[in-house]
Formats: sequence, C-alpha cells, structure tokens
Amino acid sequence: MDLINIIIVNVVLITFPILLYFFYTVYANVKGINNNDLYLSFTLIISLYLCFKFGDVVSNNIVLLFCNIPIVIAYVKKKWPIAVILSAVIILYSINVLHYNLYGVTTIKYISYAILYFVKYHKTKTRKINFINQIAILQGFFISFEYFIQNHTSSFINLFNIFIAVISIYTITFLILYIFKIGDDISKIYLSYKELQQDKQIKESLFKITHEIKNPIAVCKGYIDMFDINKKEESLKYISIIKSEIDRTLNILTDLSELNKVKITKDIVDINMIIEEIIDSVTLLFGDKNIVINCSELDEIYIDGDYNKLKQVFINIFKNCYEAINDNGIINIDTSIEDKMYIIKIKDNGMGMSSETLNKIGEIFYTTKRNGTGIGVALSKQIINAHNGKLEYTSQLGVGTTAIVKIPLLN
Repeated sequence: MDLINIIIVNVVLITFPILLYFFYTVYANVKGINNNDLYLSFTLIISLYLCFKFGDVVSNNIVLLFCNIPIVIAYVKKKWPIAVILSAVIILYSINVLHYNLYGVTTIKYISYAILYFVKYHKTKTRKINFINQIAILQGFFISFEYFIQNHTSSFINLFNIFIAVISIYTITFLILYIFKIGDDISKIYLSYKELQQDKQIKESLFKITHEIKNPIAVCKGYIDMFDINKKEESLKYISIIKSEIDRTLNILTDLSELNKVKITKDIVDINMIIEEIIDSVTLLFGDKNIVINCSELDEIYIDGDYNKLKQVFINIFKNCYEAINDNGIINIDTSIEDKMYIIKIKDNGMGMSSETLNKIGEIFYTTKRNGTGIGVALSKQIINAHNGKLEYTSQLGVGTTAIVKIPLLN
C-alpha cells in the first residue's frame, strides 16, 4: 500500500500545476492573449519542485518515481532546453540531497533520453506515442538496473513494484498529454467558431453595402431610361433626382472610408466652444421648424481632443435632433462634471425611438431614415471612443431622445 499512496500523492503534485496551466491556456486562447512558452516551462519546474518538496521520492529503492514526467512532457512538447535543465536539477538533487550513490547511472539515463529525443523525435515524424513507449522502455530498464545493483536480488514482489511504477508513470504521462490535447482542441473549436462569426459579419456587411449602393444606382438607371430628349421639360426634372441619388451614393462611400480610418490628432481644445459654434451655425437652419435650443452659458472646459472630429460628432447629433423633430421643437443642452469626465446631454422632444431601435442604434447600416446611411452614429461612437470617452443614447417613443457624450477632462 505504501507504493500506491506514493503514486497518488505524486500524481496530485505533478498534475496540479499542469491542470492550472491547461485552464490558463484555454482562457488565453479564448481571450486572444499571447500564450508565452515561458509559462509551460515555469509549470514544469513547479511540478518538479512540488514533487521534491512534498512527495516521497524514494521508496523501496525506486528512485525519483514521478520526477521524470515533467522531463518527458518537455521533450514531447519539443522544449528540449527545459528538459535538459530539469534533468540536471534531478541529478544534482539526487547527489546533494538524497546522497544517491548511483548518480552515474541516473546521468546516463537522462543522456539516453536526450539522445533518443534528438535522434528519433526532434526532426523526424515519429509519433508521440512511439517516443513515449521508447522512453518507458528505457525508464523500466534503468529503474530495474538501479534496484538490482542496490539489492542484488529480484524477487517477484520487487519486480511487480517496478512494473507498477513504470506503468503508472507511463499512464500519467499520457493522461497529461491528453489534457494538453483537449486544451488545443477547445482552442481550435473556439477559433473556428470565431472565424465563422467573422465571415458571417463580413458577408452581412458586404450585403448591406451592396444593398445601400445598389438602390440609388437603380433609381438613377430608372430615370435615365425614362429620359427623353424630346420631352425636355419632363426630363429636366429627372436631373435633380439623379443628382440627389448620386450624392447619396457618394455620402455612403465617404462615410465608409471614414469608418475604416478613424484617426484623431489631439490638442488642447475648449469643447464648449465647439458646441457654441455649432449652435450658432444651425440656429438659422432650425428656424424653419421653429426649433428652440435651450443652453445656459457654457464655461471654458478644456480637453485633449481632435477639434474637427469632435465637431463632426456634435454636428451629427444636432442633425439627428433636427430630423427627429417635426415642428415647434425644443433641444435642451445640459452639462456636468463627474469623476473627471465632462458630460454633455443633448435632449430633443422629437419622435423618439422604440426599445428595439435604441438597442440597434450604432450598428453599421442600421437606419430608420429614408435617406440615411446608418453610419453616422457608428462613426461618432468610434470618434468618442478614440478620445477614451463614451457616446450613449436614451429614448422614449413619442417623447424624445437624449444623446449623452462623456469625455475625459484635461489632466
């Protein structure tokens, strides 16, 4: 029973760090974190240390029962430098701590493992199972040899213990490698799923782009087909429509090009000055719907931002307010400071949005407007995100919509 207890203890000590490494590698692959080979080396060193520190490494002259497993794992994973280092550590440990007098045999054993690796496995197509079988044969031979030299006898019980030891090491090694294989399979399945999702998104985006561009081109073609030089007055009416549809197509392409290259050039700017400039420029335009903009006097608030890009964001917000309001509208602008963030709330009393529309706002090409591209809000969000801020919306159907811009203050 002593041998069985030792096997159980050493299995736990060896496999515990490796199981932790398994969970980490799966997590790292799922999250896209670079999985450095150094982590595997560190894991194998910890396994060996725990075996030395807490395991019964000597029993019935079967020396260093499970300490070979991290070495075999390192060779199988083709991390031969760490395998050589671990081998040297075991040799030094057996001499200085265990005072083992057959350190020469132990040294020859680990040199044999290295030779087998470089000759049979390193640059060949030898399967892992064949390499491990060969290691197991060598291991059984050396354990038997060490035992016979020290005891000068080979009873059935002793040979049985040696057999159990070798089979146990062999089985646990395969179990650990199977755990690694499960981790690799899980990662591959997730990456395949991720690629499928990306392919799906690309196809959906291409479909939407094609649809958005196809519609105005189809309208242009229809009117050109109806164009009759003999009906000059009627045909001239088509020109403005064709021009409008071409402008719409160009707007879509411009927005798309902007969406793919959001680059900001930061400088110290007064964000409230941007808002005031936009209010001054849209006041006349908003007059045709009798829209009143309520805004208290704004103090100077400086941020580290891109003047032109931020102006583009607020123009888009005010434009959306204008389009959401029918007549006699009101736009209220409120500002506040919370947790070193400057918060600007622009609220209109327009038609508002349903919860379904609110959840989809910001998705590329999603729009409820007849001539909308569905890119403006997505682009605005990217610009604000590039400033380490947030652009959020709240809305209630028939009541109105509030655009909330949160942007860090200048440190």
